[in-house]
Amino acid sequence: MTVEQARKILGEEARNLTDEEIRSDIETAEYFKDLFFNNLIKNRKTTSTEPPTVP
Repeated sequence: MTVEQARKILGEEARNLTDEEIRSDIETAEYFKDLFFNNLIKNRKTTSTEPPTVP
């Protein structure tokens, strides 16, 4: 996402933010997105290879 796209989405909320603040927020959001999906993929691989535990 670009700063211009973020400003368009945020509208009035982006009015008092600098480009650097928006860029930092974009980088933070991308980091957490990557972290979430990496853990999701890791968990799916783990659960799909283990046999089910039936009491």
